[in-house]
Amino acid sequence: MIIEFSVTNYRSFKETQTFSIVAGNYTQHTETNSFDPKVEGIDKRLLCSAAIYGANAAGKTNLLRSIHLMQWFVLNSANPIKNTLHDPFKFSASTRNAPSTFVITFIHNKILYEYRFSLGPSNKIEEERLIEFLDQDEHIVFERTFNKSTQEYDWNFPHLEGNWTTWKESTRQDALFLTIAYQLNSKQLAPVFEWFHKFLVVSISGTASLNPSMTIDMLKEPESKEILLSFIQEADFGVTDLEINRDSVALGTTPKITFSHFSDDENYSTLDLTEESHGTQRFFQIAGAWKNVIKHGVTLLVDEIESSFHPQLVRFLIKKFHSEENSKNAQLVFTTHSTELLDEELLRRDQIWFVEKERFDEPNQIDMSKLYPLSDFKPRDGESLQQKYLQGRFGALPIIDQS
Repeated sequence: MIIEFSVTNYRSFKETQTFSIVAGNYTQHTETNSFDPKVEGIDKRLLCSAAIYGANAAGKTNLLRSIHLMQWFVLNSANPIKNTLHDPFKFSASTRNAPSTFVITFIHNKILYEYRFSLGPSNKIEEERLIEFLDQDEHIVFERTFNKSTQEYDWNFPHLEGNWTTWKESTRQDALFLTIAYQLNSKQLAPVFEWFHKFLVVSISGTASLNPSMTIDMLKEPESKEILLSFIQEADFGVTDLEINRDSVALGTTPKITFSHFSDDENYSTLDLTEESHGTQRFFQIAGAWKNVIKHGVTLLVDEIESSFHPQLVRFLIKKFHSEENSKNAQLVFTTHSTELLDEELLRRDQIWFVEKERFDEPNQIDMSKLYPLSDFKPRDGESLQQKYLQGRFGALPIIDQS
């Protein structure tokens, strides 16, 4: 589960911006919208979900992209990477060739970790560090910093077990030590790699999104099919049954899915998946992954959660993370333009964040992205958050020239 993430000098983020999913001092929905991680060193509750608002091109997606880049680099840097992943803030001479820095704090297997790295031009890693918090003490597991004077790395392994000399010698400048050590069988670093691999899912355009094969897999067994069907029926798509063509599954071809609906002669009519509405198709595609995320306690990041969905359906999906079903403390972080979700019956104030464009160079009209929580403001109890947002009280709205 994520606790905090910071990004510096990446795309529209020039200065360090920090997103936190630590619960504030609010009493609303404590038992449903937050949870006690029960980990030493953390004396606050964490949130089950968080929403990020902002105008188009303000930087909402870039925040998710920065987390996705961090995950992708951890999972793939064992092999040489042909494309340049260094994507700094390009509108300032001071940042154009400077490294981008990513820092994430998370919990896995009841252990609190902080992992960071800085990525420079040609994908060179400028620094990398992993901290483990054990018995309320901070332990640097390993760290490396590129020394510009010697043109070599300064290494430190105060709390790393195993053959770190071989792992160090095998680590290229454009690779992460974490990745290489994992590939060379570091047992101590395996849980960290595993978290990035299995317990973090980022769904944005242009990335491997929520896997529709998980939904198809659920149809293959009677028990999981009933769970899936119940989930779809809860969402009120008027579906009475689902069937998968088992011949196509056996042949390894794309399976044919049919949906049953009531008809006026008290029989059932069937439609292929391709004949269903776009919203029904999209819900079917994500349903298996959504159930899987909650079942296994995964952290899910979704860009524009309302795409193709009615606001009430979006509320339904969010509430799954606030329900007793979420016993493994899965987390949902999503970007949205849907102001209907600015409702304190659904989200606490500490679950709402904004991204807006902030002018840092007035003569040249250059903006950078700024991230901040609703808790920076003090709206009165009972005020409509939706109304205040649309009135510009919290910023993060498009500025439209109506002249």
